[in-house]
Amino acid sequence: MAYFVDAFKEALGLLLSFDKELYGIILLTLRVSV
Repeated sequence: MAYFVDAFKEALGLLLSFDKELYGIILLTLRVSV
């Protein structure tokens, strides 16, 4: 489980540095879907 969290954080950080706008859209989508 800890490995999955680390991988998720790493992917999230990669995405953040890749495109902040895309990251914002994903956050918005997560908020709407919950």
